[in-house]
Amino acid sequence: MDLPTSPAPSERSEALAALQMLAETIKRAYAENDVALYASAFDEDAIVSIPGSPPVKGIESLKAVFQNRPELPPGASFEVVPLEVEVISSEWAYAFGTDTLEFNPSSAAEKVKETMTFLVLIRKTLDGWKTFREVISPDQ
Repeated sequence: MDLPTSPAPSERSEALAALQMLAETIKRAYAENDVALYASAFDEDAIVSIPGSPPVKGIESLKAVFQNRPELPPGASFEVVPLEVEVISSEWAYAFGTDTLEFNPSSAAEKVKETMTFLVLIRKTLDGWKTFREVISPDQ
């Protein structure tokens, strides 16, 4: 088995930009409630592991989960913060970080802040960089 070669600086820059674009696409899809935009960030065979649920396999299943998710509360903000980004090769990269949702419920005096940890493996496809695997875990 051949090991991947170290990525060239241009490949690294491309993958880092792609990771940022994928994060922005997901944020915008949530804000605009746009299932097609959400799905555009994923590989056809993507698998996403969400706490409390079995893994979601494939683009059609991901679309269904997105369409059936609870809506974000009014005025909610969603932030994606990569803490570690590594380009493995010209075809593979990953990001490890946190997602933070903040909202102010009408019954609460303070904002509620929910943070999750993620690990995302992305792959370069014929259609560009796509999320291949994602694991999400609530912070303890």
